Amino acid sequence: MHPFRTCRGRSRTIEYAAGALLLAIVCLSLPEAPAQSSAPAYLIQNFPVGPHPWGLAFDGANVWVTNLDNENITKVRASDGVILGVYPNGGSGYNAAFDGENIWVTNSFNRSVTKIRASDGVLLGTFILQYYPTDIIFDGTSIWVTTQEDDDLGAYPRLYKLRPSDGAILFWISVFDVPGSLTFDGENIWVSTVERDNKLKEYRASDGAFIGEFIVGRYVSALAFDGRNIWMANSDDDTVSKLRVSNGQIRRFPVGQQPYEMAYGGGYIWVTNSSDNTLLKLRIRDGQIEQTYTTQSFPTGVLFDGTNVWVANFYSGTLSKLSHGP
Repeated sequence: MHPFRTCRGRSRTIEYAAGALLLAIVCLSLPEAPAQSSAPAYLIQNFPVGPHPWGLAFDGANVWVTNLDNENITKVRASDGVILGVYPNGGSGYNAAFDGENIWVTNSFNRSVTKIRASDGVLLGTFILQYYPTDIIFDGTSIWVTTQEDDDLGAYPRLYKLRPSDGAILFWISVFDVPGSLTFDGENIWVSTVERDNKLKEYRASDGAFIGEFIVGRYVSALAFDGRNIWMANSDDDTVSKLRVSNGQIRRFPVGQQPYEMAYGGGYIWVTNSSDNTLLKLRIRDGQIEQTYTTQSFPTGVLFDGTNVWVANFYSGTLSKLSHGP
């Protein structure tokens, strides 16, 4: 064997061994790559807001919470959950809406709707309607309110359209059955009826003209519009339904126990399940549950503020804020 060839081969072997040793040392010294989470991190914070919170509204900076046990409404700063004020709302507050300047509240037990200035909580007006006003929305121009059947007046349940500037009744519509919820699709008002006929009814917002109706699930307690579809929480059969506005096609999806309220935001439908204390995040395209979050006791109202999801926990007396974690 040629001496030079032997020395050359031995030298190359030493180089390979040294290289392998160096690689091993480098690999051992590198930090371990973080595990990839199957879902984004999230944080739930709970803020006390008094007994039996129910409805929610957002004014661009603050969350307003109605309370079924007293005649006050609570203003909570969205950035940190600090209570900025507790203001009289003229009755037992049920649901709330924001018109760009003022908070409107349905006071179920005294037949009224109140208007509260959002900047300082001053009560600007109380407007008497019919028995048991419940849901309320703002369509960008007018306030819409549902009321229950009024035995004293012998009147069917109604849908009212109010002028925000002075609370004047522009017109009302008889919906013939107990209304469950309201939503607006940019042109028309949608109302669910829940006691006798379980229907979803569509009315033209400009003049209240009846457009059509659909047979839907049992006790539709909440509605939401995602830009193309109307979503319904069917409280009595533990499902949600999705109605495509363009063709009336309805699909139904199982969720948790007693879905009660819902909201659209961030590209998802958010549903509170009151009987199993959960908040669901549903995909728009197929209604599948993308994530389930545990809330406190008996979640009811839910809203999306552009970044975070807020939930009113009725029995816990708290307001939950779901946000992206650190």
